[in-house]
Amino acid sequence: MKNEEKNRKQQLTSLPISINILKVVLVAAGVYYFGVKFLFAILLWWAVRQMLRLFFITLKLLFWGLIALFILYAII
Repeated sequence: MKNEEKNRKQQLTSLPISINILKVVLVAAGVYYFGVKFLFAILLWWAVRQMLRLFFITLKLLFWGLIALFILYAII
């Protein structure tokens, strides 16, 4: 009789603990998932920014190069 009561008490007490563990695991998974997404978005933004910077620097160099060529052509 005492063993059955002990078993029943153990089952009742272990159930909320497992629910709490499940909640913690779900929260951790959610934070990890959104954290990874957020990190990926930041990384993507940084890469795009670098590429745009490179593109605009190249455009600027081409623009000034053309102007320099026109000036040299006008002098010659």
